[in-house]
Amino acid sequence: MRNDKSTTPSHLKKHWLLYGITATILIISLVGLAVAVLPNAQVKIQRDTLFVISAIYLLASCSFFLWIYLRNQDQEFVGVLPKVIDELKRIGREYFKNTSAIEDNSERVEKLHNRIEQEIKRLEESNNSFVESNKSIEKILMDLRQENGNLQRELLYWNQSTIEFFQVLKRALETEQNEEKQKVINKNIQDFEQVVNKRGFYRIVSFANGEFDENEHECKGEEQSSKTKPGYIVRCDRWGYRLGAKVLQRAEVILALKPINSNDSEQLMPLEASTTT
Repeated sequence: MRNDKSTTPSHLKKHWLLYGITATILIISLVGLAVAVLPNAQVKIQRDTLFVISAIYLLASCSFFLWIYLRNQDQEFVGVLPKVIDELKRIGREYFKNTSAIEDNSERVEKLHNRIEQEIKRLEESNNSFVESNKSIEKILMDLRQENGNLQRELLYWNQSTIEFFQVLKRALETEQNEEKQKVINKNIQDFEQVVNKRGFYRIVSFANGEFDENEHECKGEEQSSKTKPGYIVRCDRWGYRLGAKVLQRAEVILALKPINSNDSEQLMPLEASTTT
């Protein structure tokens, strides 16, 4: 915005003739008023007429000054108006661009919002299906645990029944005196053992002069034997059983002691006599 100090010289340079004429008329009107007002002034016309003429000139000069000023302001306004119009057009274009961008962004935001809602619905459906599948899996796991428990109990009962059946066959073999029947019992034991071996069930049988294994054998006593090495098995009083590598019942065995001979007894006699003396 320009100030008056910068505009006044430009007005004078641009309209110097009009300003000169107007100033001359103003001076004449002021002189005429002064002459008409002064009582001692000598004038050829009447004072009232001179006063009226001077007042008319004064009003004309003021009006002329005002017309020049307003004309100059109109010209400046007309010169500035295209720039203002261009600025308004630019502002309008920017506003249109911003409005279009806002509308585009609004459409994008709406699309994004719709996609988010769709994703939320899909996630909720997935969550519901996951919950349902989780419940079904938990039910299946519970059924499997229950079935596993039943199978474990059945396996335990089967193992116990197999052990009891072997024990029955062993007692029958030990009590039977007839050799033919003993052969039949042995044949039944072997056939039954082949059947249970297919299921991983094995009989632990210990024979004379066999090595003692604390994992499979349980020592129930010791006795002297001249045919068996000390610490080795003399006989097996009860069979043992295992399921795979797991030992269900260890075999009860009798271990051999070192026999006491005559030389050992003779060596013991002097020792006993010396202790008594």
